[in-house]
Amino acid sequence: METLNVDYIYWTFTAAAQSVAAFVGLLLAGYALVHSLMESARERDETLDEIHAALRMRFHRWLTLLAILTSLAIVLSLIVVFTNRWEFPGKYAAVGVVAAIDVASIACGLWFVVVTTDPSRYTITAERVLEERKPELALSGETVPVGKFFAVTARLERAMKKSLAAVDVVVEPPHPGRPTPFRALADALLQNERVDPESHRELLVISQYRNLVYHGHVTTADKTMMDRVMTVIKRLEKALPKQDNGKGEA
Repeated sequence: METLNVDYIYWTFTAAAQSVAAFVGLLLAGYALVHSLMESARERDETLDEIHAALRMRFHRWLTLLAILTSLAIVLSLIVVFTNRWEFPGKYAAVGVVAAIDVASIACGLWFVVVTTDPSRYTITAERVLEERKPELALSGETVPVGKFFAVTARLERAMKKSLAAVDVVVEPPHPGRPTPFRALADALLQNERVDPESHRELLVISQYRNLVYHGHVTTADKTMMDRVMTVIKRLEKALPKQDNGKGEA
């Protein structure tokens, strides 16, 4: 019976160490593919920048936990194999703990697969980042319909383009057939001294909030943010030559 237990433990934990190592190798290969697809999507759509940054941080935390668990699982499984020849107090309790760590590493890996392939990961992440950034954005809690907010941000983009056109600057989109990125317009305004650094930072905050609202699929936006958009629009329109100064904009 003792020989049977020794052989059973030996083969089980030898196979466990090999299986965990192979499983993690496959996970990392799969994650590399997912990451490349995410980067490709971000390059095509600049509104995903904030969400991708949050997702990378989330995936990094998962990979850190996975690395710790799998390292423990492999090393401890090999220790169990090596010490299996001897009998000592607590041996089978230690074997049980190592087996639990092996199972936990596999479970963590499977959950990582679920998280990285979740079709709603963009929406969930956008909602979470919006909630986390409420204090930083100083949101009032008073809401307006999201359609009204997007209409105002569209007016802001038109005002940004008019401001650049006033100094004969045209910002070309990085990809043909795609709209000009909001950040590229904001950077061009700063470089051509159409806005000051403070207004440039405000434009970037507005852009980030707009992107999170869009991808979070929320039905309302904060009124404070819409008021901040209107303030920037007025600054831009005020700086335009008189004949271009926002006529016809509702």
